[in-house]
Amino acid sequence: MDISLAILCALSLEAEPIIDALDMRESFDVFDARLGLRIFLSEDSKTALVLFGKCPKYKVDRIGTQFATLAAWETIKVINPKALASVGTAGGFKSKGAHIGDVFLSCGPIYYHGRHIPVEAYHEFEKGAFLSADIKVPPAIKAGIVSSGDAVFASIDDHKKMQLFNTDAKDMEAAAVAEVASLCHTPMFALKAISDFVDSNISTHEQFKTNYKFAIERLVSALMKLDLICAQK
Repeated sequence: MDISLAILCALSLEAEPIIDALDMRESFDVFDARLGLRIFLSEDSKTALVLFGKCPKYKVDRIGTQFATLAAWETIKVINPKALASVGTAGGFKSKGAHIGDVFLSCGPIYYHGRHIPVEAYHEFEKGAFLSADIKVPPAIKAGIVSSGDAVFASIDDHKKMQLFNTDAKDMEAAAVAEVASLCHTPMFALKAISDFVDSNISTHEQFKTNYKFAIERLVSALMKLDLICAQK
């Protein structure tokens, strides 16, 4: 395969509109079947979307850094794309002027806000801080800091880390994808649409249920504006 860009998505409801917008078709027998990863290819086979798939035991989409790590590794190992993108929804911050549907393209480091290791030797390791690729930011998309953790509800320690990092978009996968991409010297970036506010008294899940359709619509529109996609049309 000669893949220019592999898009990694954890949630099927994030992936399906992208698959439709890029007129992708599912390809089979690409990855180790035991992993349950699904791959969709554009007509020219230059763009791939890798969907993490369902947990075989609990029948839910596999969100979080653990499976994102495995998906990123398998994607690079098997199809060796020229670039990786962690694409999906995220939490934003009203206090920083974010709005539901804002789309952030990662700039600078991508951090782990969910790693908490109170040992001096691990001070830098727990941050991650893996650089995202320098991608031109199209109009209507914001450049921002993305950080990741495995909790939907942010703890006090998570909030402290996100304040330190000046996080714009809180997600559950991007840092893990960035870490694997760094190991493999594969350019990587994150594209995240705000579906909820981290600094809100309303539960994250309730906000997500209300806002995800609009956020994903904006996400797909933003993705189609990226030079990496436009060049392949």
